[in-house]
Amino acid sequence: MKKNLTSKIFANFWLDNAYNSSHIEGNKLTANTVDLLLLASENNINDIQLNIEPNRQGFDRSDNVQKELYKNEIIGFKEVIHSFIDNLKSDQTDLQKLAKDFHYFLMGAVFQDNNKSNLAGNFKTSDSIIILKSANEKILTSNASDVENDLDFLFTNYKNKMAKATNLKQKLLALAYMHIGFESIHPFIDGNGRTGRLLLAYEAMRNNLPPFHISNEGKYEYFLALEECTVNPNTTNFNQRTDLSDDKLEKMVFVFSNNLQNQLGRIANWDDYKMFQLTPDRIKRIDEFIEELNKTLASDHITLEYLLEDFQINNFEILIKENGLIRNGYDIDKLDSFEMEM
Repeated sequence: MKKNLTSKIFANFWLDNAYNSSHIEGNKLTANTVDLLLLASENNINDIQLNIEPNRQGFDRSDNVQKELYKNEIIGFKEVIHSFIDNLKSDQTDLQKLAKDFHYFLMGAVFQDNNKSNLAGNFKTSDSIIILKSANEKILTSNASDVENDLDFLFTNYKNKMAKATNLKQKLLALAYMHIGFESIHPFIDGNGRTGRLLLAYEAMRNNLPPFHISNEGKYEYFLALEECTVNPNTTNFNQRTDLSDDKLEKMVFVFSNNLQNQLGRIANWDDYKMFQLTPDRIKRIDEFIEELNKTLASDHITLEYLLEDFQINNFEILIKENGLIRNGYDIDKLDSFEMEM
């Protein structure tokens, strides 16, 4: 893999993830605005013009309060990057602590703006539900009093599944198990989706997969994959509400594989991807983003590239060279034979 490509892939992932993960939740800022907010300094972040995507009909573009909320959601992705990197450096495996850390930074600005700063980084203290707008259906989540026990059960089983994974499909099944279970438990009063997807990227990296985001364009398939595992929406009992058997996880594995395939395509054909799909402004911002992260890491005498190599992220070349995701497209049956020698 070419020198410094790993850090460029990570920086491009982070910019893409901030846009896609926030837009899955309804954010309407343009991709260019999201980039500018992520790279802005504290001194000039309030000078960034908050532009709304042109196809957002029905949105009151003079609604500055809503725009400010969208901005605060993106600031969360700006703030959480340091927690993400620090936890990678320390190889953090306490996933409950990690989820709280990510949530604290992701949602801090949003809750502060609503005078609810105490909610950031803390599990919910009141019960909550998930509302499926498309089906006009309500899904119960774990009771606030059960959150820690349910997460402990989930993460323990997830770690066992990942420890036994010997091929790509098994790793994706383990990640799907963790992610769907986390969203079903819904441990926070708000921000569960953004936190869960960031936890997914972190665990992908820790298990020698490139970080990949869930595309906003494919959010409906993603929602359907989440709903697939809800077998009894009317109970707060996690095990009765959620079926996380491998058969039920297949749809999410499909979603993960398609997004992973796109990421691997960028890695395998970075020069073409950069030439034909990245604007000069985005290329410049990737380099600026890496430069800022390296300033943060300088006190520990390491660089982003060194950090990622230390976590064997370069080993995902094996995925490009030895499996059929790029050449043949997605085929879930073929994933069984993709051995991960890492």
